[in-house]
Amino acid sequence: MQHNLRKTPLAAAVAVLFCLVAPAVAQAHHINTTASCVEGSNGPVVNWKVQFVGFGNSAKPTTKGSVKVDGTTSKSVPPSTINWSSEPGTLTGSAPGTPGAQSTVVSEFTWSGGGQKQTIKTNKCPSPPPNPGIKIVKDGPSTRYVGDQATFTYKVTNTGNVTLTNPVVTDDKCAPVTKVPDGQNAFDPGDVWTYTCTLTITDAMGDQLVNVAEACGKYGNTEVCDDDDHKTDIPKPAILLDKTGAATAAAGSTFTYTFKATNIGNVTLTNVVLTDDKCQSTLTRTEPNLADQTFDKGDEWYYTCTVTAPAGPAQVDNTATVCGEYDAPDVDMRKVCDDDTHTFTVPPPGTPPGTPPGTPPGSTPSPAPPGGSGVLPETIVSGRAALRGPSGCVKTAFRASVRGRSIAAVTFFVDGRRVKRIAGSRSVYRLKVRPARYGFGRHQIIARVEFTPESGTATRRLPLTFRRCAQGTVAPRFTG
Repeated sequence: MQHNLRKTPLAAAVAVLFCLVAPAVAQAHHINTTASCVEGSNGPVVNWKVQFVGFGNSAKPTTKGSVKVDGTTSKSVPPSTINWSSEPGTLTGSAPGTPGAQSTVVSEFTWSGGGQKQTIKTNKCPSPPPNPGIKIVKDGPSTRYVGDQATFTYKVTNTGNVTLTNPVVTDDKCAPVTKVPDGQNAFDPGDVWTYTCTLTITDAMGDQLVNVAEACGKYGNTEVCDDDDHKTDIPKPAILLDKTGAATAAAGSTFTYTFKATNIGNVTLTNVVLTDDKCQSTLTRTEPNLADQTFDKGDEWYYTCTVTAPAGPAQVDNTATVCGEYDAPDVDMRKVCDDDTHTFTVPPPGTPPGTPPGTPPGSTPSPAPPGGSGVLPETIVSGRAALRGPSGCVKTAFRASVRGRSIAAVTFFVDGRRVKRIAGSRSVYRLKVRPARYGFGRHQIIARVEFTPESGTATRRLPLTFRRCAQGTVAPRFTG
């Protein structure tokens, strides 16, 4: 009994020594993880550091593990290398954070004789300052004819980092601009909304439609906007033919016609072809401008042909037609034509030269009436036809009128486009012109007058120019 009592103090001392040494061994190798979330140039960044405390030379080579940020591996060991140059050893890294939220950092490592796992939370990541932004990209047809419809599309993107309210898209030439339904009500960052608008091309738009669209949205009291424009060409192909020749020809003589084809549109025409139903075989293009190979806006090409006059008395009517084509991307090809008719008479044998057609034998021809005083805004052709209209600029509708004698038909053109033909005998031939349909500035009316065969008068063209007034200008004055 005494023997056992003598051993008790020794056992107790060993037990106490074990208790003191064990914790020291457990704490000799351990990791210490820290992390924080800060604002980076591209958003929040989680910076973390793992310290390896008390690692000796035997534990260092066997150390391995990884660090994960919000479940994604940020760095692993190996192949990453712990810095053992000082005590404690360190391993650092970074990963993206989430604005306004905490990140979870998990470090888990093993080494010879042990291992450890640590899970920590960072501070709440900072949120970037509000940066509202918007961008619009507009698209539409490159070309449209007058009367065609043009549909424009608008892609609007929220390029900021906040939700925008009341997004509105406007177009200075087209309304209304409407959103394509997509089920989205909140215009959040990165969203792309599509809008459309359709309009009808009019002559008043000129040669090209340039329209500007603007997209705006609000963040609180801050409004952000962006704009984009689009250009649509408006081709107006048109051609005009003037055919001339003498009013009479002796039987068996060679009768010559001359032709002038004019590009009165705003685009280049191709495949320009002139035909004549009486002298196609001798039809040829002549100077001037014979070397010109492209029939551009304003170009004039000249032709001539000959025909042998039949035995008299006779009347020869023939019509010439000139056509050209316009073709461009985004529209259908258009062919435009114009024709002109000429009439000459072959008098009976023995008729004195210079006798007007239709003059009875033995009578004295009446002198032609004067060509006008030059005061009225009108053009008089051989005393048989006159085109009248307003002088000065015009804002309201007016009538262009042709009066004369022996008239068979009148065809009216405005800026090269045929708008009305009136056939048959009447005292006056009228065209109602509404200036609001045309752009501001000068416009030309051509009245092509065809006379009865009995008159022996060739077809003539009578020009008249009017100007559409801008706001504030005086009304036109009619004279005569």
